[in-house]
Amino acid sequence: DILGKEQWRWLDDRLAGSEAGVHVLVSTVQVYTMNPLFEGWSHFPQSKRRLTSMLRKHNPKGLVIISGDVHHADLTGQPAIEVTSSGMTHTLAGVWYGRALEWVISRYSAHRPYPEAFFTGLNYGLLTLNPSSSSPVVGNATVHDEFGNIQLQMDIAKDPSEGLAAAAQLRMWTIVRAMRDVVVKRPPNK
Repeated sequence: DILGKEQWRWLDDRLAGSEAGVHVLVSTVQVYTMNPLFEGWSHFPQSKRRLTSMLRKHNPKGLVIISGDVHHADLTGQPAIEVTSSGMTHTLAGVWYGRALEWVISRYSAHRPYPEAFFTGLNYGLLTLNPSSSSPVVGNATVHDEFGNIQLQMDIAKDPSEGLAAAAQLRMWTIVRAMRDVVVKRPPNK
């Protein structure tokens, strides 16, 4: 089991009847990844079912899960928003077999809002939260590269089901960003 009896009881007690506008759940490893090669809650199926059941039961507003320990950044759009940020000092892109791992990561994408919702360069995550917002969006999760440029982004909705609808817009944002990168690149000065 990933959590002990007291930890499960504590989490259930905190979620029960919570009126908070935003809930941040932190895990050392990914909760909702579909990739069986990296350590995650999937290696503990009973624990994952128990956590998923608990989250469904309490349906916490503005839920975002933060995870790491996979040496790349990743966004999950279902069944909850999960932002994985991992590696300001090293990532899988820095190792000789990095391209092969990038290919593997791209093949396990069912948990992402769109297949390209991962980044293998040096990165850090940032949560911007406004739990008292009257808007359906209570925050934003971003992953930045080593230069501070946003590589991945997702809105955090009060209602978890609205967060999934926002994932469709996220794909459009990424396409626009990719087009911008192509247009902005200029030949070096000679």
